[in-house]
Amino acid sequence: MENLPNETQKRRYRRHLENLPGFTEDSQRALRRARVLVVGLGGLGSPVTLYLAAAGVGTLGLADADTVEVSNLQRQILHRTDDIGVEKVHSARAALNALNPEVELRTHPEGLTVQNAKKLFAAYDMVADCTDNFAARFLANDAAVLGGVPLVHAGVSHYETQLMLIDSARGTPCLRCVCPEVPPMPTQTPGVLGPVAGIAGALQATMIIRALCGIGHSMAGRLVHFDALEMRARNLRVQRNCDCPVCGTSPTITALCPERYLKK
Repeated sequence: MENLPNETQKRRYRRHLENLPGFTEDSQRALRRARVLVVGLGGLGSPVTLYLAAAGVGTLGLADADTVEVSNLQRQILHRTDDIGVEKVHSARAALNALNPEVELRTHPEGLTVQNAKKLFAAYDMVADCTDNFAARFLANDAAVLGGVPLVHAGVSHYETQLMLIDSARGTPCLRCVCPEVPPMPTQTPGVLGPVAGIAGALQATMIIRALCGIGHSMAGRLVHFDALEMRARNLRVQRNCDCPVCGTSPTITALCPERYLKK
């Protein structure tokens, strides 16, 4: 497959390879070589995995410990009504294999834990944080920083989403540069307009593909915010905090400890 794209693949990826400025056959080869871990297969993880598989990312890791529930189907487009009660990793695997059987799919039904995070991240070139709670997001952030693995964070709530590329090896800020401690859990689960999760996931997949192919300007030190009610997108500069507890000059977080990520 290193001679990719062959004639069959040229037809599949034709809209990448013809008249797309900056995207070349080498870009498609880079996607084929890439290994991306998607943590969370819900509202964000659904469009992320679908677009990455469709784009030809060679290996996708699917990490989620949940099963499909009927309330998921309003926004989690990876799953179907017949999948209710099925583990999300298995539902996702079936959908993605049907979309692009050339993609290698690795399932991690235990999801992301303190015990497996660093080893799991080390097996991939990039991680998509598609989790749905603060504890998991900060665990993903810390594991990525400590392991030196690039991570694209996204979060969605109500009508808004935010995205951020975290690459400690290149000196970017991380989540703890913005918020040093894990915020408390909200008293009520926030609602989400379904298409907003789709917008967020599509943007997250775009950021990953850009990074893997080396196209577009760097997103280092940038936070993208989109408000669907105002239909307004903002690109905000974020500074690295030298006092950050995980990526600062004198970090106090040097290992993943379970009590640090307890849901408050």
